[in-house]
Amino acid sequence: MIIQLYKDDFIFVKVGKKKFILDAYKNGNLCFSPFEEYKRNYNFPIGDKNENIDFLYQGDNEYKLIIDGHELSKENGLLDAKIDFSTNLKNLPVTHTFCCRLVKVNDKNIQGNKIFLPEKMENFGDYGLVIFKPQIFLIRVLKQISIHKNLRFFNNNCFGEIKYKDFKQYSGEIGPFVKDISYKDQNEYRISFGCNSSKKEFINIGSMKDIAIVCYKQEE
Repeated sequence: MIIQLYKDDFIFVKVGKKKFILDAYKNGNLCFSPFEEYKRNYNFPIGDKNENIDFLYQGDNEYKLIIDGHELSKENGLLDAKIDFSTNLKNLPVTHTFCCRLVKVNDKNIQGNKIFLPEKMENFGDYGLVIFKPQIFLIRVLKQISIHKNLRFFNNNCFGEIKYKDFKQYSGEIGPFVKDISYKDQNEYRISFGCNSSKKEFINIGSMKDIAIVCYKQEE
């Protein structure tokens, strides 16, 4: 039974097309995409037009925005605002990310050799990479990022669980680890970092056969 392999109380599941999942499993090739790709393709299952924005402002709260010396607030007509520095400032590292689903090891999510995922994730692909040793996986990934010529870490945490907020009500900082509550079913875990390129970047962590298995969608 699969559950006997787990030594952590959670696993990572990366859902995608067969060729990419098998390449990651056998060879350790992982693709990291810039956030702009998710913004441009927000109508696709993994897209999100609000990805990695810096700040959300709702007009009915105490926040005040000052732009070019002018105060913007609910008193002078500002209803709401979305601030995204990454599309306006030059010489900033482009944020790249690798995303997967965090699954708690319990009877609700895993039964025997089956892993249950939300129906919304069916469009992500028919194959899944089940990483049953997530801590080792993270160590290998972070090591390769540290020696990659185009990649660099941010000063704050570069990996962790996504927090979900109601963007229709929320005001405050966003960044790469906060998403709208409509994506909550994804239960996402991600690794994010700065990059000197706006293109996709690849790292190789070696075969994952010792820390992962491959699964596939079972038709009803």
